[in-house]
Amino acid sequence: MMLRIILIVMMVGGVLTAWFLLRGYSRKDDGEPGMVACPGGSRTVPAPGTAESA
Repeated sequence: MMLRIILIVMMVGGVLTAWFLLRGYSRKDDGEPGMVACPGGSRTVPAPGTAESA
């Protein structure tokens, strides 16, 4: 019985983790060069290594 609960919790956790990770990759990029989307997609910041990030 305990093993069944542990397996269910692990599966739900794996599905949620995959959903959160894939949700970030599915966000559309606005195409502005040298900018990267922040997690959540609410704003953009200069990409590391660009002149604006210094």
